[in-house]
Amino acid sequence: MMSGESQFNFLKIAAIAFIVVTILLTIGADIVDDIQAQHTAGTAPHNVTQIGLDATQDLGDNLTTIATVVGAVILLGFLGVKLFGKKS
Repeated sequence: MMSGESQFNFLKIAAIAFIVVTILLTIGADIVDDIQAQHTAGTAPHNVTQIGLDATQDLGDNLTTIATVVGAVILLGFLGVKLFGKKS
């Protein structure tokens, strides 16, 4: 079983990972948008990149829900470590 300190460090890493994923999602969507702009509307490459952008938009629309859940997990983990962690 992990100690309270290592559990808290894991939660901090999870929060940072979520931020990194959000940034990468934004950069990825920008790249796909640039690629789409290079192709004529109605062509296969244009349609494929549109599907990618739609999927990225769907995930982006749910980021607030995901962030709320991640935040709640971090908060509950922090409270659990502080209230029920081992006393030194």
